[in-house]
Amino acid sequence: MRKFLAAFPVLMLLASPQAHAITQAEAEKIAANYLASLPPAEVSYDAIKTVIGDLDGDGKPEIVVQTALLGPTYWSYQLDVFVDRGKGYAHAGTGELWGDVQSIAIDKGMVVVKSKMPAPNDPRCCPTLEKTYRYAWKGGKVIEAK
Repeated sequence: MRKFLAAFPVLMLLASPQAHAITQAEAEKIAANYLASLPPAEVSYDAIKTVIGDLDGDGKPEIVVQTALLGPTYWSYQLDVFVDRGKGYAHAGTGELWGDVQSIAIDKGMVVVKSKMPAPNDPRCCPTLEKTYRYAWKGGKVIEAK
Protein backbone atom coordinates (compact mmCIF):
# COMPACT_ATOMS: atom_id res chain seq x y z
CA MET A 1 0.00 0.00 0.00
CA ARG A 2 2.86 2.35 0.81
CA LYS A 3 4.36 1.96 -2.66
CA PHE A 4 1.01 2.83 -4.25
CA LEU A 5 0.63 5.96 -2.15
CA ALA A 6 4.17 7.04 -3.00
CA ALA A 7 3.40 6.66 -6.72
CA PHE A 8 -0.01 8.36 -6.44
CA PRO A 9 1.25 11.94 -7.14
CA VAL A 10 3.03 10.73 -10.28
CA LEU A 11 -0.14 8.98 -11.48
CA MET A 12 -2.18 12.13 -10.85
CA LEU A 13 0.35 14.20 -12.82
CA LEU A 14 0.09 11.83 -15.78
CA ALA A 15 -3.72 11.96 -15.69
CA SER A 16 -3.94 15.72 -15.26
CA PRO A 17 -4.80 18.18 -18.06
CA GLN A 18 -1.18 19.31 -18.08
CA ALA A 19 -0.26 15.90 -19.51
CA HIS A 20 -2.04 17.03 -22.72
CA ALA A 21 -0.57 20.54 -22.71
CA ILE A 22 0.06 22.43 -25.94
CA THR A 23 2.23 25.50 -26.13
CA GLN A 24 1.09 28.88 -27.39
CA ALA A 25 3.56 28.63 -30.29
CA GLU A 26 2.20 25.20 -31.31
CA ALA A 27 -1.38 26.48 -31.16
CA GLU A 28 -0.53 29.50 -33.31
CA LYS A 29 1.21 27.24 -35.86
CA ILE A 30 -1.83 24.93 -36.05
CA ALA A 31 -4.10 27.93 -36.71
CA ALA A 32 -1.74 29.42 -39.31
CA ASN A 33 -1.38 26.09 -41.14
CA TYR A 34 -5.15 25.65 -41.25
CA LEU A 35 -5.76 29.16 -42.62
CA ALA A 36 -3.00 28.68 -45.21
CA SER A 37 -4.69 25.46 -46.36
CA LEU A 38 -8.01 27.16 -47.18
CA PRO A 39 -8.75 27.49 -50.90
CA PRO A 40 -8.30 30.92 -52.49
CA ALA A 41 -11.32 33.16 -52.01
CA GLU A 42 -12.35 36.80 -52.28
CA VAL A 43 -11.15 37.25 -48.71
CA SER A 44 -7.86 36.54 -47.03
CA TYR A 45 -7.60 35.11 -43.55
CA ASP A 46 -5.45 36.17 -40.62
CA ALA A 47 -5.22 34.60 -37.16
CA ILE A 48 -5.42 37.62 -34.84
CA LYS A 49 -5.42 36.04 -31.37
CA THR A 50 -5.05 32.44 -30.21
CA VAL A 51 -6.03 31.19 -26.75
CA ILE A 52 -5.89 27.71 -25.25
CA GLY A 53 -8.24 26.17 -22.69
CA ASP A 54 -10.56 23.29 -21.92
CA LEU A 55 -14.00 24.15 -23.31
CA ASP A 56 -15.76 20.82 -22.83
CA GLY A 57 -14.39 19.59 -19.50
CA ASP A 58 -12.62 16.54 -20.93
CA GLY A 59 -9.23 17.58 -19.56
CA LYS A 60 -7.79 18.28 -23.02
CA PRO A 61 -7.28 21.86 -24.13
CA GLU A 62 -9.03 23.24 -27.18
CA ILE A 63 -7.53 25.99 -29.34
CA VAL A 64 -9.68 29.09 -29.94
CA VAL A 65 -8.69 31.56 -32.65
CA GLN A 66 -10.00 35.00 -33.51
CA THR A 67 -9.76 34.94 -37.30
CA ALA A 68 -10.04 38.07 -39.43
CA LEU A 69 -11.67 37.74 -42.85
CA LEU A 70 -10.17 40.55 -44.88
CA GLY A 71 -12.01 41.65 -48.02
CA PRO A 72 -11.14 44.43 -50.46
CA THR A 73 -13.18 47.05 -48.56
CA TYR A 74 -14.31 45.30 -45.38
CA TRP A 75 -13.35 42.92 -42.63
CA SER A 76 -15.14 40.71 -40.18
CA TYR A 77 -14.12 38.37 -37.39
CA GLN A 78 -14.95 34.77 -36.66
CA LEU A 79 -14.16 32.38 -33.84
CA ASP A 80 -12.50 29.13 -34.93
CA VAL A 81 -12.21 26.13 -32.60
CA PHE A 82 -9.63 23.37 -32.98
CA VAL A 83 -10.00 20.06 -31.12
CA ASP A 84 -7.63 17.13 -30.59
CA ARG A 85 -9.60 13.94 -31.16
CA GLY A 86 -6.57 11.68 -30.71
CA LYS A 87 -4.93 12.33 -34.10
CA GLY A 88 -3.74 15.87 -33.51
CA TYR A 89 -5.65 19.13 -33.65
CA ALA A 90 -8.18 19.72 -36.41
CA HIS A 91 -10.62 22.53 -37.16
CA ALA A 92 -13.93 21.59 -35.53
CA GLY A 93 -16.22 24.62 -35.70
CA THR A 94 -16.75 28.31 -36.39
CA GLY A 95 -18.86 31.07 -34.89
CA GLU A 96 -19.40 34.68 -35.87
CA LEU A 97 -17.92 37.46 -33.73
CA TRP A 98 -19.53 40.86 -33.38
CA GLY A 99 -18.08 44.36 -33.32
CA ASP A 100 -14.48 45.45 -32.96
CA VAL A 101 -13.02 42.61 -30.88
CA GLN A 102 -10.78 43.88 -28.09
CA SER A 103 -9.93 40.62 -26.30
CA ILE A 104 -10.65 36.90 -26.14
CA ALA A 105 -10.17 34.65 -23.12
CA ILE A 106 -11.34 31.28 -21.84
CA ASP A 107 -12.94 31.34 -18.41
CA LYS A 108 -14.64 28.33 -16.78
CA GLY A 109 -15.18 26.55 -20.08
CA MET A 110 -16.60 29.61 -21.84
CA VAL A 111 -15.03 31.81 -24.49
CA VAL A 112 -15.33 35.41 -23.30
CA VAL A 113 -15.09 38.06 -26.01
CA LYS A 114 -14.95 41.77 -25.24
CA SER A 115 -15.92 43.97 -28.19
CA LYS A 116 -16.73 47.56 -28.95
CA MET A 117 -20.00 48.23 -30.74
CA PRO A 118 -21.26 51.47 -32.27
CA ALA A 119 -23.17 53.69 -29.85
CA PRO A 120 -26.00 55.84 -31.29
CA ASN A 121 -23.84 58.91 -31.99
CA ASP A 122 -20.54 57.20 -32.83
CA PRO A 123 -18.89 57.85 -36.18
CA ARG A 124 -18.59 54.68 -38.26
CA CYS A 125 -14.86 54.44 -37.60
CA CYS A 126 -14.91 54.54 -33.86
CA PRO A 127 -17.27 52.37 -31.81
CA THR A 128 -17.33 53.15 -28.08
CA LEU A 129 -19.99 50.88 -26.55
CA GLU A 130 -18.27 48.07 -24.65
CA LYS A 131 -20.02 44.71 -24.84
CA THR A 132 -19.07 41.25 -23.56
CA TYR A 133 -20.16 38.10 -25.38
CA ARG A 134 -19.90 34.56 -24.02
CA TYR A 135 -19.69 31.49 -26.21
CA ALA A 136 -19.97 27.82 -25.29
CA TRP A 137 -18.61 24.83 -27.20
CA LYS A 138 -21.51 22.35 -27.30
CA GLY A 139 -21.96 19.36 -29.56
CA GLY A 140 -19.21 20.50 -31.91
CA LYS A 141 -20.72 23.97 -32.35
CA VAL A 142 -19.93 27.47 -31.15
CA ILE A 143 -23.06 28.70 -29.37
CA GLU A 144 -23.54 32.23 -28.09
CA ALA A 145 -24.62 32.02 -24.43
CA LYS A 146 -27.50 34.30 -23.53
